[in-house]
Amino acid sequence: MVNLWLTHELYDVDNHAETLLPNVLIQDNATAETWHAQSDWLAPDNPVMTLHLGADKLTTANQPQPVQQGFSDQLPTKVFRYYAKHWDHWQAALTDDSNAAMAGHRLIFKASKQTEPLVIDGRPTVHVQVAVNQNVGMLSFQLIDYSHFKRLTPSPVTLAGQAMDLGYHFKKESLREFQLTNLSDYQLISKAHINLQNRDGLTTTKTVSPNEFYGFDVALQPTHYNLQPGHQLGLIVYATDMEMTVRGNQPLFYTIDLKATNLQVPYLGH
Repeated sequence: MVNLWLTHELYDVDNHAETLLPNVLIQDNATAETWHAQSDWLAPDNPVMTLHLGADKLTTANQPQPVQQGFSDQLPTKVFRYYAKHWDHWQAALTDDSNAAMAGHRLIFKASKQTEPLVIDGRPTVHVQVAVNQNVGMLSFQLIDYSHFKRLTPSPVTLAGQAMDLGYHFKKESLREFQLTNLSDYQLISKAHINLQNRDGLTTTKTVSPNEFYGFDVALQPTHYNLQPGHQLGLIVYATDMEMTVRGNQPLFYTIDLKATNLQVPYLGH
């Protein structure tokens, strides 16, 4: 496919690549060695599902009464130092709503189990209303697939060494494919981080007044993800990301206005 396209584009060979190849080809995250051809990705006319935040839940119905929930970003020193060195253990603890070490240090909201596939396609966006007890702060978000399920490996697995001939006078390459792993309880779909001082844009700095609520949108990384029946869509709201942000471990406390906060998920319509 790569050879066909490059031959068409670079050597101007009329090999009909523009009609033989799909506009978009996406590997399925739920089934090994399965690809889907599409006419577009991140299409602006994709339908959007709005999910509201309730008491630990994501629902299509808005909350009838104002509700606020909060969390502290400061971990006990021993726990903080451990997670700063063991990112995988931190991620597992962050995602597990029964983990005592992270209780009170993040908020988890889960939708009902899917009764049919949901193909997320685009940039999920969180509209959040938040206050922090100091004049600085940041928020992080993770969109999670919750289920006890066999998933594909994060990286391709080598099936045969030096098995693919790349052409005359070229080196060979190993045959690598994503393979199903052992059962796991969750899969990261997308994530995002924002400095509250840059809530209106990376090049704009604004004052953060303690305990004052601010509303803004946070677009997560674009994705195409097949959420299977029986799986739950989850949203985690937290601050410090041990793997990707600064780790100040400051005594910051965040309050989220749930009634004014929602998750918007673009998806492929039927």
